[in-house]
Amino acid sequence: MKRVLPILFLVVVVLSGCVGGGYDEYYYISGSVYEKETNKPISNIVVLVESTGITDKTGPTGEFKLLKGRDSYTITPISSGWTFEPKSYLVTRERHDLDFLATPVARVPVYEDEYIKIAFMGCEPSIYPSVEAFLVFEMVNKTERVISFLTPTFALDGINLRNVMMFDDLSAKSFGPVRVASFDPLPTMKPTRVTGAVKMIDGVSYETLANISFVDIPVVH
Repeated sequence: MKRVLPILFLVVVVLSGCVGGGYDEYYYISGSVYEKETNKPISNIVVLVESTGITDKTGPTGEFKLLKGRDSYTITPISSGWTFEPKSYLVTRERHDLDFLATPVARVPVYEDEYIKIAFMGCEPSIYPSVEAFLVFEMVNKTERVISFLTPTFALDGINLRNVMMFDDLSAKSFGPVRVASFDPLPTMKPTRVTGAVKMIDGVSYETLANISFVDIPVVH
């Protein structure tokens, strides 16, 4: 019994050191994404910690925040329809100044009403295991409401996408990418025509705001 007590004491000390020191092995990194020309914050931009699969998505004010282990990591924003300056940051310590300036590339207007303005930005591969790819739309929310979307149907070059889901909401008075997740491979990553229909609702009251549809909109790459 005399030999058991020292062993138990040693185990408790080791475990206490592991638990107590855990927080010291992590740090926060944060920043924002803005449109370069207007300096407006952009929501729904995915920011990736490369080689880890860890991501965050920018909020209504363009901000993102990530908790990472104490090591060096490359932080990169990902979104069709934008180029970013800088393209990435190499981070080796806690930082809160990781700001990116985004410049838009070609967009294809597909729909506009008193609530929303929508343009097709393109297709992008997914970083999520269960999603094959995304259709990406830039949307401008003209209202003070949170906008959500239901029952999407889409087609690329006349081929219907069978298994899709709206992936993002749109905060009040905001603009940024809204993604449509496809759980099957897309027929093409560079479509020449896009067709879609989706129900737009108030994300709080669930009131239907509009039934959006557009047919065979030509896409220029």
